[in-house]
Amino acid sequence: MKVILLRNVKGLGTAGDIVSVSDGHARNLLIPRNLAIEAKPGTVRMAEEMKRKAEAREDAMTARARELSARLKGLVCTLAAPADEGGRLYGSITESDVARAVSEAGVSVDKRQIHLAEHIKTLGDHTVPVRVASETFEEITVRVVSG
Repeated sequence: MKVILLRNVKGLGTAGDIVSVSDGHARNLLIPRNLAIEAKPGTVRMAEEMKRKAEAREDAMTARARELSARLKGLVCTLAAPADEGGRLYGSITESDVARAVSEAGVSVDKRQIHLAEHIKTLGDHTVPVRVASETFEEITVRVVSG
């Protein structure tokens, strides 16, 4: 059976694709979950429109990611935190703290875009990856000073 995918389906295709699947897979999984509709002459035009919209959306996301990456490249954010004489922080610097510092530097990011392997617990410079696209990261430097 030929179906038009309404959403991206892993291992099958992206929204707007016309794919051939078994009748059972279409009737039991894809169509009931609103992941696909049966391909008919009228719905093929709809699929082409969906494909154009998806491509435009993807182009816009790529442009935003490029802009964000350019703004983050070489960015150094300074955070002040109380620390002991040995350089260990009394608390820790979290994703929220880094996101707030980056936002104060003029680049709007969400804390979910910040990827720390573990919270920062020492003074000094730390390299922190920031997700700018689905699988693209840009590294920034977070400088932690005693404060």
